Amino acid sequence: MIFEFGSGYGHSAFWYFLHQNSISKVYLTERRDDLLKFYNEVPFPNEWRNKIHYHQGDAFELLEQTSGFDFVLIDGQKNSYTDFLKAVLPKMKPQGLIAVDNAFWKGAVIGEGETSATSAEAILEHHKVIKQVARDNSYRLNYFPFRDGLLLLEV
Repeated sequence: MIFEFGSGYGHSAFWYFLHQNSISKVYLTERRDDLLKFYNEVPFPNEWRNKIHYHQGDAFELLEQTSGFDFVLIDGQKNSYTDFLKAVLPKMKPQGLIAVDNAFWKGAVIGEGETSATSAEAILEHHKVIKQVARDNSYRLNYFPFRDGLLLLEV
């Protein structure tokens, strides 16, 4: 089962289904209501669409009702990354994987980017928290600094 914070148009679901037939459910969440129109126009095969639940609104509301995730993608509001992480950790299956997108934030987290200072600060704070969570729980943490960066946390 997959849960995604900040799904945008929902096109990431293509990657989930492309080579994996055993996915039971994909929860896509998006706060922005202007993107629902685009999601509805994505030409998912019916077999996939039956497994996708697109939640328009607050991801935390849906998260309260669900659990047992194999994979979680955190790609929502940057200032909520740490809250997302803390909320989803107890809902993960053993050996589940959490991916955090925009971990490098166009170089802003090391002072080289030209992005929102508030978002860069939130991502820096998230780095501190996720490193501590990994250390305290003996989780594996990997960082991929390609483009906007990606953090992977194996729980």
